[in-house]
Amino acid sequence: MKEASNEEVSIDLGASSSETKLQEETSNQKESLKSDKSICQLKPSEGRVCREDEKPPRTNLHYFYSPKDRRCKLYFYRGCGGNENRFEKKADCEALCS
Repeated sequence: MKEASNEEVSIDLGASSSETKLQEETSNQKESLKSDKSICQLKPSEGRVCREDEKPPRTNLHYFYSPKDRRCKLYFYRGCGGNENRFEKKADCEALCS
């Protein structure tokens, strides 16, 4: 006769549903900011040097939209902070602001 087993099985499925929902909301908020043309009117901000616990961007050369010149221009971004008038790709800047 077999004895019943009371073993507990635990399966880690990664982030909880509330964590996943929060990540999706944050991603959607960032995406909606990047579709708001008003950010094209912001003055460019070089930001600040990232702290040790922050992940810097892949490159420090970014684009901002210049309403005065009516074009996207290259500038040096320090890595963290700043405002949303900052694009890693010129094409993204032009798609939103030009």
